[in-house]
Amino acid sequence: MKKCLSSWLILYFLFSIPTARAQIPVGKDPFHKIVFENKFVRVLDLVVSGPDTTKTHVHSAASVVVFLTKSFVAIQAPGGPPVVTKVDNGTVVYRPYDETPATHKVWSQDGSTMRCMVIEIRPGSARSDSKPVSASNANLLSNQKLANVYDLKISPADTFSLGPSSCPYFLLNVSGPVEASLSGRKFLLKESEFVFIPAQSQVTLRASEDNKCILIQLK
Repeated sequence: MKKCLSSWLILYFLFSIPTARAQIPVGKDPFHKIVFENKFVRVLDLVVSGPDTTKTHVHSAASVVVFLTKSFVAIQAPGGPPVVTKVDNGTVVYRPYDETPATHKVWSQDGSTMRCMVIEIRPGSARSDSKPVSASNANLLSNQKLANVYDLKISPADTFSLGPSSCPYFLLNVSGPVEASLSGRKFLLKESEFVFIPAQSQVTLRASEDNKCILIQLK
């Protein structure tokens, strides 16, 4: 019997299940679409709905998982029972798969569209500045060896600015449009869109309505 659990602690457990037998790498699963990669990160966009079920796949890189829908995600490790967890738009989980690889398959329990971004962090690139982001509208969600993860709240009265740093960043817009300025280049970042921010960049974010973004500082 599939058990429905709503605590984020269950997500922590589910994304920690060790690999039992090697299956296909996550990048080979047809539902995990590689949408961006460079020497710092690889980004996979996972969308399942209806009867869709991913193949049993292996995660082996440290990852930040950001859910982009309100849905019930089902995850099953080989030989184990499936567990169903409620997630919301903007739920974030950090998993050190580089230390403990994990194998599972994923589907949407109620058949609705379930979407998340898996941001894999690639080690080995030198980064010297890992000072925390200091801003009243930046809430530190996770402080890890390879990354800090922040929840940004942007509103018409509360913009966000990021000064030059030797660390690169990855920014994912979770809700509503954001006007972004990246070292003088201005563009509109729509819901579920993202941008890689190179080191030494100057960033300003503005919004015409209350907005939520996830910022990953790559150490």
